[in-house]
Amino acid sequence: MSLLLSGDVEANPGPRNTSTYPCGFCDIPVNWSCEGVCCDECSIWYHRSCLELCSADFDLLEYSHVQWLCCKCESINVNSFTFRSYETDSNYYAPIKGSDITLDSINSSVFSPIRTSSPRTDTSRTNSASKSTNRLSSSTYPKKRNLRILNMNCRSIIEKRGEFSALLEYTQPDIVCGTESWLKGIKPGSNPTSDSIKSCEVFSSHYKSYRNDRSSLGGGVFILVHEDLISVEQPEFVTICEITWVKVHLKGCKELYIGCFYMPHRNRDLIKELDRSLELLTVKKDRQIILCGDFNCPDVDWTSLSVTSPVDRIVHQDLIDLSIKFDLTQVQESPTRQGNILDLVFTTNPSLIKSTTVIPGISDHDIVVVDSDTKPHYNRQKPRKSFLFGKANWDALRVKCKVIYDTITQLYQQNKTIEDIWSYFKSTLLKEIETHIPSRTSRRRKSPPWLNHSLRKMSRRKTRLHTQAKKTRKWENYRHFQRECKRAYRRAEWSYVNNTIQEGLLNNNSKPFWSYVKSKQQDNIGVSPLKRKGQLLSDSKSKAVILINQFSSVFTQDDSNIMPPVSKTCDSVIPDIIINEEDVLKLLKNIQTAKAPGPDSIPNRVLKECATELAPSIALLFQKSLDTGCLPRDWLNANIAPVFKKGDRHLPENYRPVSLTSVLSKLLEHVVCRHIMKHFERHNILTSLNHGFRTSR
Repeated sequence: MSLLLSGDVEANPGPRNTSTYPCGFCDIPVNWSCEGVCCDECSIWYHRSCLELCSADFDLLEYSHVQWLCCKCESINVNSFTFRSYETDSNYYAPIKGSDITLDSINSSVFSPIRTSSPRTDTSRTNSASKSTNRLSSSTYPKKRNLRILNMNCRSIIEKRGEFSALLEYTQPDIVCGTESWLKGIKPGSNPTSDSIKSCEVFSSHYKSYRNDRSSLGGGVFILVHEDLISVEQPEFVTICEITWVKVHLKGCKELYIGCFYMPHRNRDLIKELDRSLELLTVKKDRQIILCGDFNCPDVDWTSLSVTSPVDRIVHQDLIDLSIKFDLTQVQESPTRQGNILDLVFTTNPSLIKSTTVIPGISDHDIVVVDSDTKPHYNRQKPRKSFLFGKANWDALRVKCKVIYDTITQLYQQNKTIEDIWSYFKSTLLKEIETHIPSRTSRRRKSPPWLNHSLRKMSRRKTRLHTQAKKTRKWENYRHFQRECKRAYRRAEWSYVNNTIQEGLLNNNSKPFWSYVKSKQQDNIGVSPLKRKGQLLSDSKSKAVILINQFSSVFTQDDSNIMPPVSKTCDSVIPDIIINEEDVLKLLKNIQTAKAPGPDSIPNRVLKECATELAPSIALLFQKSLDTGCLPRDWLNANIAPVFKKGDRHLPENYRPVSLTSVLSKLLEHVVCRHIMKHFERHNILTSLNHGFRTSR
């Protein structure tokens, strides 16, 4: 009877299997297996993770006056109803007695009952459900799988560099197709103009950029491809419209052709140029194509392939006919601007597309996120090993360098070859360096250094507010926060730049300043795909072979049997070179430690720090080389870097080789050169009119 009179008790009480409390952000139910809070005003539930409420504040909600703002009704909540308040350890039962019912028990928190018939049991199923719920609610778009493409309208990308950098870090795309870049000076297959805006001024260095800028103000398209992917620009498919094409290599299947197209106004001529571009591309059958861009054709029902408005009906119908002609399927179904579907994604193979999602953009257009299960062919850079010289045990290393000299002396006296002596010196020194100098494996930083945790948090919140605004049709909060994010990104970027440069100048170090200037002056695009017999080759091995053949073909092979004619004879005899340890020590102490080591991998910093201990061993190496007329194999090798000069980047003859040789071989060259020059000057062999490579001239 007491149970029936108590009211609010179901006939068959027990744990509820289905939840009736969807989250106000993600629509995923808030249930027993996750942490959530309820608004006192509108009774809407939220996941703790969706509100970005830390665990400490969540625990305090029940006992203190921690405030939080409801995103639905914008009311401030204090001492909120939490799902955790239901937790109990057992399904305890006790008969209700009159002595138990007091005014205090009625006024006590009804959200924290001492006894309940709906216990929480910590099972593996419950825990896994909790993890799954929190994972799904932490993001409003799918997690990155294999290939991710962004289709976005920028409306002046150069003014939104901070927002764009934060977007790349948040979404982690492999490819970005952008329209309305508002850049200038770069056309597909052509060299940049003198007044062009360089890609390094706008885009991240982790992406290769392919642009088709408009000659006048506005417009322009670009495609960014991550540096780890193998991509080749396809200028032969570009026609008289704003379009660009890139070929991306996929793993285990055909190449994927990515296109980006922009139609600023509905014009049949632009559709015809797009048709001509696709005609050129599809001359070879069965090519996989993904075409993205801003088509500005909102009045098309892509499900029924029909035009829904008489305005510019012919242009809309031309676009439909083009998609049918080239077997293109439009897979993007969400509005991207003011309820209209303007930013489209076409493909010849719909099975490539796993999902398409719309997220907030950096202009008045939303961004289309295209995820594919297709796996691209990655060509990732190897991690770079760097020594931590500041933590080196220099004293112990110097002691070991002295021991090396004793063995070098024995090998020299035993008349060992220069190759044997050098092999022992190199292997032993590198082993001691590994022992006494700590190292770390470093990769290039993927995100901008100014992008901190607070800004990442703002990016996630902006996405959630965008999702909420689309549901409620109330955009004031989102637009206000979007402007706040834009200011925060710009302020953080310039604050980092100013602080870095100012700190360097205060320490009389101008390197940070010039490093920043250099990074914004020159695009580092490496070696472009090279032509061989009319075919563009993009893989590293093929490009290396092409450049080796090119550099070898222009190299002059000296014939030692043919001597040039001598107009004047000299009876002086040059003396033999005697290597002096003091001279070697002086050369070692003048080494520039900032320069990279050669093929022998011996750091310049070690040669300079241990110069006193290494000078005797190196002097013996030099003397042995001069006495025998032989050089170690490492001193004959060089790391060759091709440097582009001018002209067409796809032609190998427009690259010049820059060789990085062993530092010790350069020191030996310096010793020999100085000895010969002293002899020439002492006997007046060189004319006074010769100024090249002579000191004080």
